[in-house]
Amino acid sequence: ETETAVVEKYLQARFKEALPFLPAPTGPMAIAKLRLVAMAQSGAELALDALDMLSTAVQALLSEEMARTGIRDQLFSSSGGTSTSMRAGPAFLVYYGPALLQRCNTMVEMTSALSALAAVYQAGRELWPLDEDQ
Repeated sequence: ETETAVVEKYLQARFKEALPFLPAPTGPMAIAKLRLVAMAQSGAELALDALDMLSTAVQALLSEEMARTGIRDQLFSSSGGTSTSMRAGPAFLVYYGPALLQRCNTMVEMTSALSALAAVYQAGRELWPLDEDQ
């Protein structure tokens, strides 16, 4: 079992624990949703609702950046990731991302926090462009 598969199982278990009434996400935004639920903890449902409120461009940015594994030739299976761009790196870990999301109590706060998170990913990508060798 790969490192990525282990992380994905963990994220799916956290999702099921936090939101047992929802099916596990699939598709291009699956990993972003799984990660956001784990990061937001008790604000998991608010995080998913806020994600849906963001522009398509911001959703796509979060989806792509949060689905990067940082490990060559490993992709998350939930997102159906087959894109060659998903194999490029580096991958970013926003260390204080969970703390940012856990402070949110309203939709306005959560959408602002997710927009800020997207801006951090975008700035990181400008500093470290995608490279197939990373």
